[in-house]
Amino acid sequence: MKRWIKIIAWVIGSVVVVFFLFALWYRQTYSMNVAAAFEVNNPSHPQHILIATQGSDFKDSVVHELIREFKSKQMYIKVIDITDLPSINEDTWTALIIIHTWEYSKPPREVKSFVDRTKDKKKLIVLTTSGDGNYKIEGIDAITSASKLSDVSINSAEIINRVNNLLSTQ
Repeated sequence: MKRWIKIIAWVIGSVVVVFFLFALWYRQTYSMNVAAAFEVNNPSHPQHILIATQGSDFKDSVVHELIREFKSKQMYIKVIDITDLPSINEDTWTALIIIHTWEYSKPPREVKSFVDRTKDKKKLIVLTTSGDGNYKIEGIDAITSASKLSDVSINSAEIINRVNNLLSTQ
């Protein structure tokens, strides 16, 4: 009887260790880096664009395209990591661009909270990435994509188009 208990304990212990190692691998492979914060242009410009993002090759490339498009215009741009969203006052910004990954079957907590508390949803331009590129926060007209570098231009162009449409109505 003791032998069976030892075998069962060993099997359960092995399953726990394998699950733990899988969880570490998954987090290391698919988790996002922290995005470096920076500003472009002068805050005295009339248009203010906030870009909240996560760090990855795909997201960094999209942000680079957005900056390249908007930096020559009379607009102030601030890039932050999504973890800084709780400190953001939406009233300060003309457009709020959020670029995030769907993680563990849901958006990051900071993104969901920010979207929920944003009163003027027309200011929100959200790009949600996921493995199959179909997930998004319900009730938001988000752009969805897989994080394929070949799609950077398409997604950037869509965000630029939405920002320009937003700015033309103000």
